[in-house]
Amino acid sequence: MPAEITIGTSVDAPIAALAQAAGAAWQNVPYDAVEPEVLPTAQSYADHCRVHDIDLAHSVVARDASGRIIGFAMLARRGEWGWCGDFGVVPEWRGQGIGHRMMEAFLEQARLAGVRSVALEVWGDNHPARRIYERAGFCARRELVALRADAAALAASSGEGETVRVQPSDSSVLLDWFGQEDAREMPTWERQLWSLVATSDARILVSLRDGGERALVVYRPADAFGRIMLVRIGLAADAQPTDVAALLRAAAADTPGAYFLGDEPQGSAIHHMLVGLGFRELGPIVAMRREL
Repeated sequence: MPAEITIGTSVDAPIAALAQAAGAAWQNVPYDAVEPEVLPTAQSYADHCRVHDIDLAHSVVARDASGRIIGFAMLARRGEWGWCGDFGVVPEWRGQGIGHRMMEAFLEQARLAGVRSVALEVWGDNHPARRIYERAGFCARRELVALRADAAALAASSGEGETVRVQPSDSSVLLDWFGQEDAREMPTWERQLWSLVATSDARILVSLRDGGERALVVYRPADAFGRIMLVRIGLAADAQPTDVAALLRAAAADTPGAYFLGDEPQGSAIHHMLVGLGFRELGPIVAMRREL
């Protein structure tokens, strides 16, 4: 690693500087499945840290000789569980071993914080990042698939003859729905109950049919770039595609020019249901874990 690079914690790093470094790294990642990531602002990155319990005192940054942040490895933690909430190196400093050194420091900080198991997610074709994670001892645990659909097409789809009713709800409903569709595997960090409750701009819709709740969707309404983020979908045991379709129509109704983005476990009931409703698969996302 170049001698002028120093690696330490982000405890004193301004949120604006972290956001700027993240934006620089995200705009040039080696995959083609989606558009370039929207540049984070200081406020949006602060929200990201708050919602996902990122510990700035034990997260890691790399700085050049001028003190500019050129790399970051953000540690989120909930008790003994940890998550790599962001990891990246700005393009002009890649290929010099900085990522490997940051990951070593990241795992050491996780141990110091009392973390016993760390998870992360990475695009399946982001081979440079995967090499760093695998060299550090992370192993693939399962595969997710990124999905996209045009909101206008879903909003225009016919619901004629359906008996599904959609109603908005608040976060109290999450306690009833959390984990119903698959309790065998812990949800990814961003879809755990703590994150869902803390996401202040999320909206929640529930579909009702034959006197009972059949499906739930938690989503973030369209941003300036037209993205409607599907934060979480829940299915009752007897949920049907029409239940989810009604929820998506309602979510898309006020922003028909937008598009849905989400990810689901590969081969899951929700994955198959969304593909059947017209979602396009963008590419695989690999969920990895390392025990400390």
